[in-house]
Amino acid sequence: MSGRECLRILVVDDNPEAATLIAESLNDLGAEAQACLSGVDALAHALRFRPQILMLDLDMPGMDGFELAQTLRRRDDFRPAKLIAQTAYGDATTRAKTARAGFDLHLTKPLGFARLGEMLDLLSSVLTVKPAQSPAL
Repeated sequence: MSGRECLRILVVDDNPEAATLIAESLNDLGAEAQACLSGVDALAHALRFRPQILMLDLDMPGMDGFELAQTLRRRDDFRPAKLIAQTAYGDATTRAKTARAGFDLHLTKPLGFARLGEMLDLLSSVLTVKPAQSPAL
C-alpha cells in the first residue's frame, strides 16, 4: 500500500463543481478526499474528518481561505496539517500572502490530474501517515 491510501484530504471551494471534481480526482488517485463549500463548514467538518491535508480556495465569501488557514494554524490539533492554496491567482504578491498565512503549497487552478498525483506523492513522503482517529467525546 502506498502512502496515498492513508491520506485524508479536505477540499474547500465555494464552487461546488470544482470542489467535487478535485475531491473525486484525489479519490481516484488513492487518497480519501471529501469536499466542503465554505470555510465555516470546513472548520466543523475538519474536526470530525481529521484531514492531514486541506486544500483551500482563497477567494470564498464569508470566511475566505486566508482566514480559514490562520484559524487552523492557531489550533494545536491542526498545526501538523499541510495547507494548500488552490487559486486562480499565481502572481508573486498572492504567493507571498499565502506563505505569510501559513500555507505549505500554492497551486494555481486549473489543477490537472497529473499535478494532483505529484502533490500526493510529495506529501505522502513527508507526512507521518496514521489511520483516522475519532475525537474524544
